[in-house]
Amino acid sequence: MRGEAAGLADVRLHDLRHSFASVGAAGGLSLPIIGALLGHKHATPTGRYAHLSADPLRAANDAVGARIAAAMNRKPGAATPAEVVVLPSRTGDATG
Repeated sequence: MRGEAAGLADVRLHDLRHSFASVGAAGGLSLPIIGALLGHKHATPTGRYAHLSADPLRAANDAVGARIAAAMNRKPGAATPAEVVVLPSRTGDATG
C-alpha cells in the first residue's frame, strides 16, 4: 500500500509505523510502551527499534552526570541533594 491518497509519494504503512516508533524511542518511551502502541503481542518485533533509543539514554546519562557534578561542585543555583557524603579514598585498590 502506498501513500498517494495522503499525498505522500513512495510511502508504505510500514514506513509510517517505523517513523512513529522512532519518534517514540527518541522521545524516551520504553520499548514495551512502543510495542503496545504498535499492537505488538511480543517484545521481539519492538526490539528492532532498540537502536533508536540511544539519544534518550544519552540525555539521561548527561542529566545524571550533571546532577552529580553539581553536587560535587556545589555551584550556586545548581540542584543539590539533601546531603553529599564524601567517601574516603581507598589505598591499594586495583580499580584506582
